[in-house]
Amino acid sequence: MFKRTLRTARSGYTYVFESDEWRIGSRFKIPWNVLKTRGLNERVSSDLLDSFRELFAELVEEVSDSYARKVFDQIVSLFDFCVDLITVEAVEAWRTRLSICGLSKKTQRDYFTVCRVALNAWSDSNYPGLGKGLTDHLNRIKVGGSKPGRAVRELCPVRGPFTHAEESAFIRWLHESYADGSLPLQVYAMLLVMVEFGCRPVELAALRAGDVIDGDAEQPYQLAIWSAKGGRKYRSVFRTLELPADLYALLKQVMVETHAQVAEAWDETIPPAISKQLPLFVGRRLLAAGSPEAFVHRIQKVPNAFDITVSDQMRTWFRKCPLTTGRLDGDLMPLSLYRFRRTIGTRLAEAGASDEVIATVLGHSSMVSLRDYTAHTYADQEACDAIMVAAWDPVINIMKDRLLDAPIPGQATIHVTRHEQVGNCGQLCGGGIFTCYACPKFRPFVDAPHHIALARAESERKRRIDQNLSGPEVDSLDLPIAAIKATMRLCEDYHPQEVGDE
Repeated sequence: MFKRTLRTARSGYTYVFESDEWRIGSRFKIPWNVLKTRGLNERVSSDLLDSFRELFAELVEEVSDSYARKVFDQIVSLFDFCVDLITVEAVEAWRTRLSICGLSKKTQRDYFTVCRVALNAWSDSNYPGLGKGLTDHLNRIKVGGSKPGRAVRELCPVRGPFTHAEESAFIRWLHESYADGSLPLQVYAMLLVMVEFGCRPVELAALRAGDVIDGDAEQPYQLAIWSAKGGRKYRSVFRTLELPADLYALLKQVMVETHAQVAEAWDETIPPAISKQLPLFVGRRLLAAGSPEAFVHRIQKVPNAFDITVSDQMRTWFRKCPLTTGRLDGDLMPLSLYRFRRTIGTRLAEAGASDEVIATVLGHSSMVSLRDYTAHTYADQEACDAIMVAAWDPVINIMKDRLLDAPIPGQATIHVTRHEQVGNCGQLCGGGIFTCYACPKFRPFVDAPHHIALARAESERKRRIDQNLSGPEVDSLDLPIAAIKATMRLCEDYHPQEVGDE
């Protein structure tokens, strides 16, 4: 007898797992008979195809119907180069075909990214069929576009973290828009949660009423946020972060309003047993559920069935924001959900938080990609210094002969303060002390307050960052800072040698 196993896609559509066609949404279906049409049933092992079907049943529960169809099309295309396993060689042959088909670089990049997501999910689910070293190979491939973290490190005004002034202006716009009634309560609360915690859009959508944790005299208010990258299972790993009292009160107000909307839509009171299971932020699908029983039945099958699509909602409201930024010559300030995430990471790094703390707040399961979310800080400077010690060796050898125990009579001196000198200058150019240390005409004194020059250079760098400057305006101080530090190391090493010579 033909087996019939009913499964449900994320969209709520049901399909028969064993059938040749899965209807997974109003617009998309998965045509398994294409495997036969392309002759893959004969060329590719049944075990490999079975693994793909099992994996795909999981994927369609988690991703949109359109994205699932993209994954299906690219994996089927990849199967043209497979027999028993999906190997590194098969993937490279598939990529070669993409490159010679006349596709644009962007299209090739999109196809590869979709395929890589599916194969990583395949590996995570431990289904057989992947060749040795495949996922490591996939994750080493750079697919173009901007380098990871570049938007943050260079304080990109389009995709990087907001400056303090930009962030303050955005928060002020939120408050004013809510006060005059142009911004709905739910959207206002969602954006404030993004500003406060920088959570991923899917994590914001997954918040439940029960995730807002009451406080007491000893325990502050808290918000339990699902860490989407902490594991494959939905709402399996959480981070619990302190919730400001005013934001706690706002979220409680959201719960009262949304529960009233649901009760009205269902035409019955919300039972206490499910009140904390309701999504914190309510969408049309939840209102259309019809009853508490239907709600419970649905989430038992598809836990994220009633999660709203945060990105779509936010794009609508971002387009209404009139804020401009001087970093783009007065043009509109670009807004995206991940800019808030990068801003949180950058603020924590500026405050001196450890990588472990930043990873915890952002919900990272590891610290591999952490620097994609944090701008350059003085902690990074320590790592740069370690590299510069070796890089400055040739320069140090030249500078050794330029060290002076005492000023040269009649030669111009360089002052770090009005009464403190740091060296002689063979050609007084007036370029300022920041240019002196890397100049071959400068002869530093061994016993001089070079640390004051270093403090001034680092202070100037910080001042420029605080003024929202970036790029060359900030990077131009890297050389003076490195040169001053090299001079200080040279002076420290000079004294032991002097004692030995005696």
